[in-house]
Amino acid sequence: MRHYNFQTEITLENLIWAARRQEFISYHRLNQSQGIADQDWSYASSLLMRHLDQLANKIYRESKPVFPFLAVARKELGTGKHTTRRHRQIIRAFGDVAPSEKEIAAFIKKEQMRCFAWGIEKGWPTPEEKPPDAPRQPARNAEVQAARNHRSKKT
Repeated sequence: MRHYNFQTEITLENLIWAARRQEFISYHRLNQSQGIADQDWSYASSLLMRHLDQLANKIYRESKPVFPFLAVARKELGTGKHTTRRHRQIIRAFGDVAPSEKEIAAFIKKEQMRCFAWGIEKGWPTPEEKPPDAPRQPARNAEVQAARNHRSKKT
């Protein structure tokens, strides 16, 4: 099965933009930046979570601020909180270096604060700096649709 390929550089640009602005960023916004149409959200969301988890694991093992933890559901943009389900996904993704379920919320919050501290150090984006945004790419939406159709034929 062919999976949708997220472009790490686009994801990181958006996460770093959020860190510099001292904000959380929605999963929806990350999907849009990858050129995924809203109607493909239900299929692409699980792939986005896997992409964020792989990126978070790699960044954490490099001892850098875990920018993927700034991505949250739209309704949590003000709090930065993740669901219990999301906590479990992160724990699975981190494997041998994962905190316990009891410690995961504090671990995520600490990393979010590291991201914001990094953002303060780098400075607020200037007016000339535009938020990163990939153009809508119909070919990508077709790729997601084709992958979804292939998956549904198997079941």
